[in-house]
Amino acid sequence: MKIYNYIWGIVPPHFNDWLRYKLVPGGKKYDEDLKRLKKIFVLICADYANMGDIAITFSQIKFLKNNFPEYKIIPHLISDIYRDMKSMKEIVNKNDIITMTGGGNNGCLYPGIEFCRMFVIQNFTDNLILSFPQSISLSEGITGTRILRKMKNIYGRHEHLVLCARESSTYKTYKKVFRNNKALLIPDIVFYDTDKRGSFQPGKKDNILICRRNDVECKVTDGFWNLVGNLCKQYGTVTYQDTVLDRSYHDFESQRKDLNDMIDCYQEADLVVTDRLHGMIFSYITGTPCMVFPGATDKICRSYDWIKECNFIFLLNHEDIDEFTGALEWAGNIKKLKYADLGGHFEMLQACIRKELNGLRK
Repeated sequence: MKIYNYIWGIVPPHFNDWLRYKLVPGGKKYDEDLKRLKKIFVLICADYANMGDIAITFSQIKFLKNNFPEYKIIPHLISDIYRDMKSMKEIVNKNDIITMTGGGNNGCLYPGIEFCRMFVIQNFTDNLILSFPQSISLSEGITGTRILRKMKNIYGRHEHLVLCARESSTYKTYKKVFRNNKALLIPDIVFYDTDKRGSFQPGKKDNILICRRNDVECKVTDGFWNLVGNLCKQYGTVTYQDTVLDRSYHDFESQRKDLNDMIDCYQEADLVVTDRLHGMIFSYITGTPCMVFPGATDKICRSYDWIKECNFIFLLNHEDIDEFTGALEWAGNIKKLKYADLGGHFEMLQACIRKELNGLRK
């Protein structure tokens, strides 16, 4: 393991892709006429089937289209970034905007994505770059120290990089660690997608959706999930699902179809039980009562802070069966949905982009 960490410290993720970028001439992915247009690039879009990350891409595109209609929006999958970077640089203008998708992959937890992010920052030194709301994870040790050192170096040298944090702990880290960059505190961009509300029926619990994760961020044990499932079955039919599917993507239309199918499941459910951040957020935007367990990181608890004023999302403690039983009763007593007011935060994001872009033009 020590030898592996040493080798990894020398050879970063995507090294072969980076080497090909350096050695192979760029292709002609984009029409040269695009150079005359005002453009916003949406980069590092998920090509993997995490529906939360895919929802982020489409919500980010919707936000940009609504607030910057004079720009052409160009999304780009993460798997094509190195191959197509030279083609992108041929059509980009100084006044174009580079955005990177939000999520929970900033820092050391997913180093391949982080190195791709730094690659983008290094290649658009003259443009406004906006990283949409992210959660950051840092770690100690050889690998974590190396990644953080590289991040501080690359982020700090970019004069027009804006970092958006989707919860308070990440915002504090940005302000402390990346002092040369502007930082904003903005909710997860999927909260912006407010047109997906289903038909809420008070007291109904016939269709219960359990959405649980099975990865390094999982905290709830299998045994407790079995107890949860058995309790839910006393109220109605239980459907199991995860926000991560077993597939990959090469186009955005396939992603859109699968995402819409998943949103339909939330709209049709009477109650959701989840330990997924976007399980909670999908429940919120569809108006579906939800009971959510915290995960191994604090991103669920801190993201819940944005919507704690609403009356149909219940943040549970870790594996407290008495509390869970009480929350099932609580869900049946909701008479009318109350939402949190998040609109002002997204207006602030739009204003910040305009301000930073105007400053760049001077």
